Amino acid sequence: MSVCSKCGAKVPEGIRFCPQCGHRQAPSTGETGEHLNRAESAFEEAIKSRGRYSIKRLLGRGGMGLVYHAFDSELGIEVAIKSLPPELSGDPHGLRQLREEAKLSMQLTHHNIVRLYDLKEAGYIRFLVMEYVPGFTLSEYLLVRGRLGETEAWEILKQAAQALDYAHSQKVIHRDIKPGNFLFKTSMDQNQLADYFLREGKFPPELVIKLADFGIARTLSDSISRLSNVPISGTLSYMSREQVRGKAQTPATDIYSLAVVAYELLNGTPPFHQGEITYQILNEEPELIPGVKPEYMMAIIKGLSKNPEDRPSSASEFLSLPEKLKNDPELPNMIAKAAAAAASPSHSRPESLPPEPKSEMPAPLPVLDSKPSGETVMAPKIAKQQSALWIAIAVVAVLAALSVFLLFRNLQKPAAHAPGAKPQPAKPGPRPTPPPPMPATLAELVWKAGKNSPSISHKGRVNAVAFNPGGSLLASGGEDGTIRLWNVADGSLLRTLPGHNKSINSLSFGGGGGILASAGSDGEIKLWSIPGGEPVKTISSSRSVNCVRVSPAGSLLAFSGLGMVRLAKFPGGELLKPLKAPLLVSVTSLAFNPRGKTLAAGGLNSMLQIFDLESGESLKTIYGPVAFSINSLEFSPGGGIIAAACSDKIVRLWNAETGKSAGVLTGHKKAVRAVAFSRNGNLASAGP
Repeated sequence: MSVCSKCGAKVPEGIRFCPQCGHRQAPSTGETGEHLNRAESAFEEAIKSRGRYSIKRLLGRGGMGLVYHAFDSELGIEVAIKSLPPELSGDPHGLRQLREEAKLSMQLTHHNIVRLYDLKEAGYIRFLVMEYVPGFTLSEYLLVRGRLGETEAWEILKQAAQALDYAHSQKVIHRDIKPGNFLFKTSMDQNQLADYFLREGKFPPELVIKLADFGIARTLSDSISRLSNVPISGTLSYMSREQVRGKAQTPATDIYSLAVVAYELLNGTPPFHQGEITYQILNEEPELIPGVKPEYMMAIIKGLSKNPEDRPSSASEFLSLPEKLKNDPELPNMIAKAAAAAASPSHSRPESLPPEPKSEMPAPLPVLDSKPSGETVMAPKIAKQQSALWIAIAVVAVLAALSVFLLFRNLQKPAAHAPGAKPQPAKPGPRPTPPPPMPATLAELVWKAGKNSPSISHKGRVNAVAFNPGGSLLASGGEDGTIRLWNVADGSLLRTLPGHNKSINSLSFGGGGGILASAGSDGEIKLWSIPGGEPVKTISSSRSVNCVRVSPAGSLLAFSGLGMVRLAKFPGGELLKPLKAPLLVSVTSLAFNPRGKTLAAGGLNSMLQIFDLESGESLKTIYGPVAFSINSLEFSPGGGIIAAACSDKIVRLWNAETGKSAGVLTGHKKAVRAVAFSRNGNLASAGP
């Protein structure tokens, strides 16, 4: 127990703010993780003191406090419990407003709104009890997905709009619309959901998007701002002009913030996110987003109107604007005026503005040419950018082995007759016993691996396949966490290898085909002895592993995931020093140069990095148009060319030495999922 330096009241251990006056207490010397443990212990004791909640696990620590996953024995349901800042004790007005907001929020019952069950108090500790939503936030989805297209963005906003229209009908305003308050209720992870949308063109029907913290978060921010006399800047970029000015807020305030989120989904950043943000919100117009359809861009511009009365009257009206504007003959003129307004000099700076908080938003992505041939090479010193990734479901080896299949089948066909010769009728005779039926095509074999026979196929989608070097064995990995080995000659299942707890994302043969490496969403890389299938080694990672590759010489293993590219000795598994990848937040594609000196890595942020394997340094970064992701990488047999299968229906080629564009290949109608070179250097690619 310590004493408040301002009012003299007693302050319990583990509490940073005085429960009487809210004054922030100076941390003790050397205070680090021990303080966090005390704070968690104090909060856990407060939860347990209510008698009805049993804690399952700590979900996270936010700017406002701790969040726990718990079970409510009285209601018989799982709940999320969020702690509230102790400094509320020093702000009677804020505490009173919080209780009023909580009462209003508890009345909201809509499937797109996170239900608030109660506001509890245990001594100086207060916490909210709310609906537990398994899944992730829109912010986390964008981390792996990057910029979205119009259809995907509007699918997300549609559910949020339904929540807002309902809340507004109940006289409740959210006041803090931002990606962090969009909760995705789903059993999939971010990568699986992104992959599903890219494959199907829509989200799975079971996905529910919920809005959280109606009015609560903004009330807490306002309270802390009053006590500290420092504005809270965490969501400044999503605030409307009336919010910045401290004026009355209406449903139009939420419409503005929803339009900011729409802008961010299509652009990668909010319209005003760096520099003098307050001044920009008050006086400047947003820039147009290159490549966005004009009807969507104009809808967002209307939602971002400075005057609340000029915005759409409801969230649903905002979402319906693109369809209404699509055939409007005035649309080109509207866009021209919006572009001119954004380009014109801003108004004179007002004499008095609210204090300018520091923005924590990252710098924007470089403005790049959107044409396929507009790739540019940037030095490795460029600042870190947000990026995203999704898991490619086809392994390059499948396409590389296609020629082997076709050749094998052609050898089984009878020889063609000489030109002009008449075919001779076959002499009757005893029919030989037919050989076991061979799969007619490569696609048939892969189909059997995934969907053909319930007794032998994967229980779910096949995410990865790989041929051994001799082409006699096919390995497939699926969502069910199993690996299945198939006889290429007749398509029969040889054996099933269990071991991964979650979906398998990538497979790669090494050791001359005697070892198979598998990588999964459970964060593990497993090495298997082939053909017996005995487990040899397990390498553990702290996060989902998206890609695994064995070097041509068979001495190195590379694997990647969210924010990482790692190397390990093969087959020993000893981890080596991490590769320095400052620009790749998420990596889903890897390829070793056949010469064995470099490794290429790519993901969803229109970016390719090439690493020196000896030093671990990034040799060069290649940027392309900002709206595509790299699904698969492959070096040419000589190592001079890098081919990338991209989500914008294009196969891109780069000079591996200089990083300059070597051309683009078009013709696919959908995203290109895999790419491979044959031994003679011919290139093959495959779509979905």
